[in-house]
Amino acid sequence: MAEVVNELSVVSKLWNLSSDPNNQPYIVRRNILPALLRFLQSKDPQVTQLSAETLKFLSSHPDNHEYICREKGLLQTIVKVYKAEQENEKLRSTLAAVLRNLHSAIPTETHSKSEEVDRTGEEQKRTCASIKVKNQQTSENVERAFLQIKGVFSCTFNNEQQVARVWSKFEPKELVKQVNAQNILEVELTEEQQTTSDYQRSLIACGENSLSARLARQREEKRKAKEEKAAEEGLMSGFFRRVSAAIWA
Repeated sequence: MAEVVNELSVVSKLWNLSSDPNNQPYIVRRNILPALLRFLQSKDPQVTQLSAETLKFLSSHPDNHEYICREKGLLQTIVKVYKAEQENEKLRSTLAAVLRNLHSAIPTETHSKSEEVDRTGEEQKRTCASIKVKNQQTSENVERAFLQIKGVFSCTFNNEQQVARVWSKFEPKELVKQVNAQNILEVELTEEQQTTSDYQRSLIACGENSLSARLARQREEKRKAKEEKAAEEGLMSGFFRRVSAAIWA
């Protein structure tokens, strides 16, 4: 009889392994993300929590950002679970931390292909808004207020400046109106709004520092070094042939 897989046992082992920063890049590259995606939607709250904490560990490593963001359905599931678990503050806090870790690496195509679509199946537009929070708030409260609005894709909050960067389907003024209507936060637009070109530049910088980009540069450097070595060996070989010919002439 085939052994029944114990989800809690498996995710507990993954949680333990992923707590070590040295393991984190290898775990992601072992095709573990699809399993974590399933565990995150488990009916067992302990499995769900451990899955979220494992993702928090893995997303803390910069070399993993690109891989995690490109895992089909993972970002959308994180946001979906966050919004569904209104009473589970521990889980929501963990998932918010995952989104903060990944925020700068989320590629534009991830949003455009996401499940954040309207009922006609049309993809939602994406707008970045830089929003000042007037009343002093914690990052958890700010992220909760924004992420519970349908059509908000991601949110990060700078505690020191009390400024939130929010990606959503709304124009900045409309988003501010919706947040203020909740009577949880008092917000306003900052004077300088982040433009699409700024966001694209940040994605390019992130891509240049990703593991795949660094590996590509390393491969190119090795290729050039190999070619230089071969050329040098060719010159030496020719030199020795000429010397030998002179000796035996």
